[in-house]
Amino acid sequence: MRSSRKRVVLQVLAALPLFGCLASPDFSDMPNVFSGSYTGTWASPSTNASGTTSVTVDREGRFTGATVDESTGAHGSLSGTLADSGSFNGQVSYPNSRPNRIAGTFAFIGEGRIGGDLIQRVDDRDVPLTVTLQPR
Repeated sequence: MRSSRKRVVLQVLAALPLFGCLASPDFSDMPNVFSGSYTGTWASPSTNASGTTSVTVDREGRFTGATVDESTGAHGSLSGTLADSGSFNGQVSYPNSRPNRIAGTFAFIGEGRIGGDLIQRVDDRDVPLTVTLQPR
């Protein structure tokens, strides 16, 4: 009886390193899936506006960049957060204007490109935007 207990204890001790391999991995150091630098275009068919943009998404999902409204020639700045899920919340600021909130969703659309369907809040109305970005 004593040898069977000893054998069970030895088997359990031998299996312990395997259980460590089955533990949940720590993904806290993983960068945001969208992290990188991008350039691209945006369009708002409802307002006949369009432009170019250049952005960076850091490891934590902070989204920063610049944009040019080709319709008016205005240069603006972008800031916000882009979650691993694709959910985006941010704002665009143009000189002599109050910041406009932008929200929506980005997704990978192939070859490292990302696309977004966003809504920009301009003077109490929602303006749909379509964004296409490619890696720099």
